[in-house]
Amino acid sequence: SAGRVLGQGDVKELIKKPEVQKKTIQEDDDDDVFETIQDEAEEAKEEKDEEDGAAANKKTIEDAEDEEQVDNAGSQESVDLDAATYSDEEEEKKDEDSPSPSATIDPAAAIAAFKESLNRSPFQPGSTPITFDAETAQPLPRLLQWNHIGALTSTPSGRQTSYDVTFNNSGLRRGHTFSRAESFIVGAVGEDGCIMATDVEDEMEEIDEEVEQQLKGVEGVSDKVREQMKRDKREQMARERSHSSKGSTVFYNRFQTFGPSATKDWTITLPQSERVVGCATGTGWSAVLTTSNFLRTFTSSGIQGKITWLSGSPVAIVGRGDSCAVVTRKNGANTVEIYDMSEGVELQSKADCPVDKVSWMGFDDGKTLHVYDEEGYLSALSGGGWSPVLDTLPLRKSREDSMWPVSVQSNKFVAVLLKGGNEHPEVLQRPIPSNFTLRVPVARTTDVVMEEVYIRGSMSMKNLDSTDESYEEMSQGLDKLCLRIFQSSLASNKVERCYDAAKRIKSTTALDIALKLCDQADLARGVRQGLVDRVNHLKGLLEEEEEVEEEEEEEEEEEEEVMEVSSVPRSSSLKRKSPRDENSTPLETVSPPSTSPPAAAAVVTGSKPSNPFTKKHFSPAKKSKNTIGNILSPSPNKLARSSTFSENARDKKRTKKRII
Repeated sequence: SAGRVLGQGDVKELIKKPEVQKKTIQEDDDDDVFETIQDEAEEAKEEKDEEDGAAANKKTIEDAEDEEQVDNAGSQESVDLDAATYSDEEEEKKDEDSPSPSATIDPAAAIAAFKESLNRSPFQPGSTPITFDAETAQPLPRLLQWNHIGALTSTPSGRQTSYDVTFNNSGLRRGHTFSRAESFIVGAVGEDGCIMATDVEDEMEEIDEEVEQQLKGVEGVSDKVREQMKRDKREQMARERSHSSKGSTVFYNRFQTFGPSATKDWTITLPQSERVVGCATGTGWSAVLTTSNFLRTFTSSGIQGKITWLSGSPVAIVGRGDSCAVVTRKNGANTVEIYDMSEGVELQSKADCPVDKVSWMGFDDGKTLHVYDEEGYLSALSGGGWSPVLDTLPLRKSREDSMWPVSVQSNKFVAVLLKGGNEHPEVLQRPIPSNFTLRVPVARTTDVVMEEVYIRGSMSMKNLDSTDESYEEMSQGLDKLCLRIFQSSLASNKVERCYDAAKRIKSTTALDIALKLCDQADLARGVRQGLVDRVNHLKGLLEEEEEVEEEEEEEEEEEEEVMEVSSVPRSSSLKRKSPRDENSTPLETVSPPSTSPPAAAAVVTGSKPSNPFTKKHFSPAKKSKNTIGNILSPSPNKLARSSTFSENARDKKRTKKRII
């Protein structure tokens, strides 16, 4: 029975196949029948194992092919198999190992990253980038700078480079051209001349020439082999020498001179490995920024001045007149430092730059610094803060257009409108720039034009000294604007607006005109009287300030007179001689008194004999004017009671002028 059970179990598993013939097991103990059934069952089992093995091998091959296809295609879809499926963990692992299409490099992102790196690197305002000819690999002509003075261009030609200086007012100043063996990478144009600087001299050109001399006469050497030999030679030189022997070479070309023309220009070489990344020049001065975070200054004749540490890595430098502005970068932020170059290097102000991507900067004719960013905004530095003065986006005709700034003159933004996606103008055929009126982006109101002009005018006044000639003229112009706003508000019965406009007026004459306008206005009696009282109060305050200023001016004049009188040297009176002193005999020529009798002396001299017994009359000696004891010091002028020999009065006056 045990065997039967075994045989019956095997048969039940095997009769499922169509190849196995079904057997009927009888319930008898016939051994032959059982053995026959058992043999057939074993044969069927072997055939089944072979078929299962072949099917498993076939599935394994198909799975491998499917996995290979999935890996090559980088697909994240699961493969449906007949006998097995991928688990979730295997799919996640396969997704991590397989390359993702989103992981590829985006060209637009790469270009943006490259531009970002350029924005953080130093640049020269008003210059075009360095480009090369695709066929000859020679540098193309470029603008070293184009500003309010003119343009400085470089044109390479063989071993020499031609530099052309052209002025904006070509009718008054004639340009000139000169050639140099150096290849200057940065340059600037100023009132007295132009300054340029080379890259660090690392003898790479000499290495290239040495390799060319070695290969001279050797045929069959390709350009690729030549370049490889030059690179190997440079690497060998770099290993032998850890740094260059010389720094950048600075060259200054003076426009005019009262001396010989042959000695008006000067050249200086910086210390080892110190590279110039920016330069600027103005009236009587010039300066360069270096990789050592130095601000090196020179006079127009080449005398070295003060060397100043920068607060961060150099970004840009620009100058005009006596002003110099330097942009540095530290901890991811830009900082602007403004120096007064009239008497050395004196830091005037320091402010954070409002934009991260500065593309141009420059001073206007009122010594106000302007910065242009890649977003199209022109901002001005006034009173320690930045304000937008022009939005250039509405001035463009298409999105591909861009602005190339040149200067800011007389409330005009002088720039070239580039079309068709061009990033810089033509060098040899420069286009004519356009003038765009500065407009602060104010909101639209009834007096929007007058308010905008007043904002720009007040910003310009903050950068002027009260002693300047244009200060008083600009102050009068702003008072006229305030009177117009006062009149417009008065016509609209907006008395509070009138009072605010009157508070901006800085002269009693303009306030008198405002009072007359109040008398002529169609206002209620009480309202008119309230406005008149307030304007009269403002007038009284201005009159008090004017009186204080007049007193302080008188005190200053008296103090200056006293200082001039007291500064006369006391020893100068000792050198004055009277007519009597000039005719007197010097002490060295006076003979000693004679010891001979008077009579004998009279005989010898032949003079009339005198009676020795007569009484002698002595007259008092006249006091000499040059006697030390009789020198009288000049009597000082009487001083005002409020006068002091201190700076309190002057400081008080300056403070009140700033308030005004």
